Amino acid sequence: MSYLVDANGAGSGELSIVVNNGSVPSSARMIAQNVYAVSFLPTEPGIYSVELFFNCEPLKGLVFASSDILIICVL
Repeated sequence: MSYLVDANGAGSGELSIVVNNGSVPSSARMIAQNVYAVSFLPTEPGIYSVELFFNCEPLKGLVFASSDILIICVL
């Protein structure tokens, strides 16, 4: 699963992602200035905990969904 995150309003910095406390491989790569492609590969349908950080500070209030997976960003 891949999503774009536009962090232009946050100033300069770096985005990182952690899925299920690091047990699911994930990545965040900058594709334009302060625009990131974040991705991870779910191995089965279920609930995945996704934590996004900008400059080591958690991003809050984000929820993503697909047809068979619910992704909840930890607050």
